[in-house]
Amino acid sequence: MWDILKNHILDLTFCSVASVAGAKTTAYNLLGEPMRFNRSKASSDDSKAEQPVIINGIAKIMEADIMGSNGVMHVIDTIMPTESALPMSSLMQEKNVTIFKRLLEAAGLDNKFDDMDNVTVFAPTDKALQNSKWAKLLEENPGELKNNQELVEFLNYHVTQPMVKTCDLEVKLLPTIAGDKVRINLYSTHALFSNVMNRATVNCARLIHFDDESCGSVLHQVDKPLTPPKSNLLQMLESNPNYSKFLELVRMANLTDLLANADEYFTLLVPKNDVFEELEDTLSKDQTELENLIKTHIVNDVVCCAGIIPTNWPFVRSIESYNGHHLRITRDRRPKIQNAGITKCDNVATNGIVHEINDVIIPNSRQRQPQDQEHQHVPHYRPHHHQHGQLPRPQQQFPNADDIFGDLFF
Repeated sequence: MWDILKNHILDLTFCSVASVAGAKTTAYNLLGEPMRFNRSKASSDDSKAEQPVIINGIAKIMEADIMGSNGVMHVIDTIMPTESALPMSSLMQEKNVTIFKRLLEAAGLDNKFDDMDNVTVFAPTDKALQNSKWAKLLEENPGELKNNQELVEFLNYHVTQPMVKTCDLEVKLLPTIAGDKVRINLYSTHALFSNVMNRATVNCARLIHFDDESCGSVLHQVDKPLTPPKSNLLQMLESNPNYSKFLELVRMANLTDLLANADEYFTLLVPKNDVFEELEDTLSKDQTELENLIKTHIVNDVVCCAGIIPTNWPFVRSIESYNGHHLRITRDRRPKIQNAGITKCDNVATNGIVHEINDVIIPNSRQRQPQDQEHQHVPHYRPHHHQHGQLPRPQQQFPNADDIFGDLFF
């Protein structure tokens, strides 16, 4: 209701004479949305008749310029709708989030979502959902979706509280109404201004359309469906036979407890077995060197593939491995870390993510640190030390966050 009222109020005194025949005049309402005033030119047969003013191509001013002590009022012939006053399901339809909306209807949750207040909905796009099992059931056997508890949990996992627009996003865990949490990460896509965080992910799914308001809530569209992780990093290695050789090295290096630690969040870079088979004769069996090798494949931060962008000298970027090596990150045909390309991105665990890579990253003990490279510009993600339940924040905070996300977010 308040959004409908704000949609009809300008933050200035706008008299009808400001709308010139044949020209479009724009002012902004209290929602910050544009109101376009248009007055048609009079025909040659009726050149003296004043043409009415049309607002947003919808509403006609029937009685203009009723002056008050604190402004002016115009009487129009209809209510002007605003997207921010639409129920969530109607907003989804307006924004072409149709598969997620149809799943809500099939599960009987559309009215519940419309009644929600102060929530954030991370809705997968139609492209993200079109090959999912839910989309297939929706087309082939929609009856199975009614009262389907697994579907209900899937849909509820995409809703967090409270309402958070992009300008207020932080690197943190957000509770969903399903009970599990999702993780927000922020990244920069700018080569020079690497501390300007203008890209966001939720469980490594990238926000690609955002900040559509709906009756006290907000809709963000993401490029992947969200699924709550069930395994920690160690369990993910144990459950994938393609990672058995890396797991064997982890055990030999006595690092299993580190990868099972629920109080830390890591990015784990895992070569498949066939990579190790090619290099088996060259790998050291020394305990210290082996431990150093595995720690080079662990980053004490969550670096999603969406946060890895193409970079060229001198604006190279690096992330810091668990043993202090700086590994260059860039993107060519695929995301790349040092000498290894990422072949599978963003396998989300309860305590981090796994990237599958196509080469072993060999630590260089003689690698120079950034302070020795006085003429290089090498921004990097520093590992964040945090207590249980506390997550790292961006390296720098910016007072004009609205401008950053409004102009640079993509």
